[in-house]
Amino acid sequence: HPEWTAVLRTAAERAGLPFQEEVAGSATGTDLDNVLGAGVPGVLLSIPLRHMHSPVEMADARDVEGAIALILAALVAFAQAPNT
Repeated sequence: HPEWTAVLRTAAERAGLPFQEEVAGSATGTDLDNVLGAGVPGVLLSIPLRHMHSPVEMADARDVEGAIALILAALVAFAQAPNT
């Protein structure tokens, strides 16, 4: 959802959190795919990792901590944004 993506981007910038945008031209393989078709706006936040859904899945702890910080900043931004 473009407006929610903008809120997330702005929250990251204001909090000084690094981020990269990714375009998914097809299904993302998440539950978000199921609700987008029903007209429910959504935004996907990904963490870079290796070997997803396996016993050896791994991610850098700094990326996980950054994602948590971004989620918290975004929740505050979403609460303050009009029409959310």
